[in-house]
Amino acid sequence: MMLDLKELKTKSAICRENFDFTVLTPLFMHGWQKVGDRGRGSAVNAELRGPSFRGILRYWWRSLQAGGHTTATLLKKEQAFFGGSSGGDEDGKRSPLLLKLSSLDNKGIQELNNFEDLCPHRDNRLSSLSLGTGRKLRIELKVLKKDCQDFNSYLNYCRVTFMLAGFGQRSRRGAGSVQLDGFNWTSVKAFQKELLETFQALSLGQEFNFKPNNSSCLIERTIDYETYPRLMRVWIGKAYATARDARKEISNAGHLANPGTGSVPQVLGKARGGRLSSPLLGTVRLIGTSYYPLISEMTNPHLSDPRYQVQRDLFLRNLGVSI
Repeated sequence: MMLDLKELKTKSAICRENFDFTVLTPLFMHGWQKVGDRGRGSAVNAELRGPSFRGILRYWWRSLQAGGHTTATLLKKEQAFFGGSSGGDEDGKRSPLLLKLSSLDNKGIQELNNFEDLCPHRDNRLSSLSLGTGRKLRIELKVLKKDCQDFNSYLNYCRVTFMLAGFGQRSRRGAGSVQLDGFNWTSVKAFQKELLETFQALSLGQEFNFKPNNSSCLIERTIDYETYPRLMRVWIGKAYATARDARKEISNAGHLANPGTGSVPQVLGKARGGRLSSPLLGTVRLIGTSYYPLISEMTNPHLSDPRYQVQRDLFLRNLGVSI
């Protein structure tokens, strides 16, 4: 059979897609540190990093998986999709997914001197290096042709991540919020519709109930899972004029509902006395001309504890969520 040499020269052996986005709130994603010093405060720059983004993508992939998996079978499925080591045995494999990071402005993917408040409700008491608001950045996803059967799944999981996730340090409290180019929702209803369509493309529609348009709870999982983290619910708060305002209110809501003082239990995350990541992940998205807090709830050891439910509902009400 004769081969068309011209076609061979122009045909790519790679499937690829660009995700261009704008930073809405400071992106605290640190680069290299001084030799011999592993403290976060000694980071030399803020840097968009591939391993960090891949880790967030894997986290959200895991949170969306349906039931019926043991820890071992879920890990095997994850390794097949993202790659991973299995202690040197034959199940280990390289990642099919390749990432390339770049800047769409003239600052590169690192910043050396941009310090922003980590906890904006505290009024400049703690700052850290960040990629600043308004930055224009790109993540390119690539897979080889032989792995292209999963390419649409990678793209849709990436879209869900860009819809619901924050990136970097303090991302659960509104930092690292980004807006993907093409996400131009005119209303909350339009946002919910695109979320539903993306879940359906991933065959996850049966896992979630999509709430009526007048509900602050946009989606709710139909099955309670004991294993975690699994995405259970997504709420939307009230509109704010700026992303900065929305992020500050998320940070303040966390302080009010999870103060770590007195008799109030720290069931919404803590750093001391047994670390616990917050099961409430707050980020910010532009919808229409306003900025909205989006709060995703993950399964956690306290989910059925009435004390957790009280503090969770206080957190949500402080953001204008109708309970």
